[in-house]
Amino acid sequence: SIVAMQWRTRVAALVLCAAVMVTGEKQEKLRWAQDKERLYVTIAVECASDRSVGHTEDRFLFSCKGSDGNLHKTDFELREPIKPSASHCKQQRGEEVCILQKAHPHYFDKLTTDKEILNILKPDWSRWKDEDEGGAFENDYEVLPKSIMLPGTVELVDKTVKEGKVAFVHAYLPWCNMCAYTRQGFIRAAKELGGNQTNNVFIYIDAREDKAAAKRYNITCVPECFFVISRNGEQDEVMAAKGSNDDIANAIKAHLPPALSKVSTDSEVNHFIEENAVSVLVAVKGGLMSKATDSSEYVAAKKAAQTLRGKASFMYTDKKLLGLAPGNMRVWVNGSNPQTAALGSDSTALAKQVIGLSWGLELFNYTWKKREVFDSVGIPIAHVYPGTKSEDLEMFKEVAKELSGKIAFLRFAESENYMLKDFGLVEDKFPAFGIAESFDAKAKRYAFEGDSFTKEKIIEFCKRFLDGKLEPSYKSEVVPGGEHVRGTVRHVVWKTLAESKWNDITAKEDVLLLLYKPWSNDNQKVLTIFDKVAAALEKVEGVSLGKLDTSKNHYDAERFPIDEYSSEPAVFLCKAGSKPTQFAGALTQKDLFKFLAKNSPAVKAGWETLVKPKLQEIKAAEEEKKKKAEEAAAAEKAKLERSPVNCLGFDP
Repeated sequence: SIVAMQWRTRVAALVLCAAVMVTGEKQEKLRWAQDKERLYVTIAVECASDRSVGHTEDRFLFSCKGSDGNLHKTDFELREPIKPSASHCKQQRGEEVCILQKAHPHYFDKLTTDKEILNILKPDWSRWKDEDEGGAFENDYEVLPKSIMLPGTVELVDKTVKEGKVAFVHAYLPWCNMCAYTRQGFIRAAKELGGNQTNNVFIYIDAREDKAAAKRYNITCVPECFFVISRNGEQDEVMAAKGSNDDIANAIKAHLPPALSKVSTDSEVNHFIEENAVSVLVAVKGGLMSKATDSSEYVAAKKAAQTLRGKASFMYTDKKLLGLAPGNMRVWVNGSNPQTAALGSDSTALAKQVIGLSWGLELFNYTWKKREVFDSVGIPIAHVYPGTKSEDLEMFKEVAKELSGKIAFLRFAESENYMLKDFGLVEDKFPAFGIAESFDAKAKRYAFEGDSFTKEKIIEFCKRFLDGKLEPSYKSEVVPGGEHVRGTVRHVVWKTLAESKWNDITAKEDVLLLLYKPWSNDNQKVLTIFDKVAAALEKVEGVSLGKLDTSKNHYDAERFPIDEYSSEPAVFLCKAGSKPTQFAGALTQKDLFKFLAKNSPAVKAGWETLVKPKLQEIKAAEEEKKKKAEEAAAAEKAKLERSPVNCLGFDP
């Protein structure tokens, strides 16, 4: 009846009101905003007691007893993860404002996918900041037919692998542009290697939607692009996605066969050698009570084979083939020059040995590919700049053969001499030689600084390196000559910092040191400010200013903890016998003087009698210079106004 219907409607309304009173989730009482780094969630509740903030990485959870006596609780799943330890809630103008630190700085497309919350959520335009990142890349995958590539989840990956197929997986965050360029290479590989008629399945996963995939594959927005290859009964292989589309497609192709293929006859070995540029035969020992594949040597060989995908192809046997007894391995390069070595159970040492017996057999010309090969296994690299004399080149070739497998020798062109500065060597002096632990910017480098380049001396230098008896070298400009002129900024180089001279300087005076890169506009502005501050401190004994160009000089990251890839300037106050103090204020004259007055007794003592008068003197000089410039400009203008000008705009 109509009365019964009205009664049921009233009961439903009362139930809804009761629920709202308990949760505090009215439409006008939950608002959100964001910038690139943070989320802002505002709950219009005035808490009186029992306040509880329990945010997790994936959930927003806040509750309290309000001034109305009711329990107010807000609990929902977040669209993307946050950092709970860096998030907080605070009372503000009768409301509760929660500021959440995003785990990955970028703009969310929505706060949550919870439909009930979305129905009562409003934007907080007073806090909202417009996105300035630019648009995300279009999703190239969604336009592909499913016969080439499947949209999926971790469940689909597991199902595919159980069916005996190989799953090639790209799990990604759709808003992250860092690795968007790799998609075309993945698509090219899928078109060439996938499809219904193959055993290869290409799957893309939106890790924002599939949180299980995000956790399994540890997906974040960092410049470490990778794909995952899954096979039944084996651990996932992670493949770095680098280079052009062809490079990526070829790298995926190298992952099609198993990392370690079994061979049983000499003919199978010979066929394998014919098919691959670098071939490795691993002869694993088996026993009556154990399988060869259970041995530590087999496990190490398999891991080494996975590490060297695309660089060397591995096969294994548990019997004697081509005269190779179990417990040994043999390496072929282009089907010839076989090199035999004992087989160990250390996968890292094994991979390094294989590269040493193939890619590192002689003096190679430097290429990016070889750089990646040697870095992948941690073989130290000898940088050879032989110069114009043929006898020097032949000498380095002989040294390379003698030390093959221990140090990789790369020949660099004179046009690549910019790398010599990382060794602290002069860039235009040849021959030149040095050894680097790797190509990483933080890797230690060792410069050969002798004038006599003989085979014996180079080999002795290399052996001292291998024995750990060399001191590392660092890039540094030449130490400036002459005495420092007071009232100017001291030119500091790495060799100054590293030698006892720096201790002598800081024993006499505090040094406010600027670490900068010259190409940044901000740094040019700061250099001008430093010049002015140095001029103002000309008469103050016990303090000076210095500058270090970090693009040309090494610096100790423990003493000066700054991001080596950042172009932002950094300022430290250096005192004798103590760790440098980093300046955290605005890079202005005013804040620099405040910092110095607080931390340098010399500046504080001489502020009224020495610094202020000098500042007034500088200001007066600048005003006089400005006045003269204005007078000159006015005189020039008056001269032009008196001069007759024809209709074409120039003097007749």
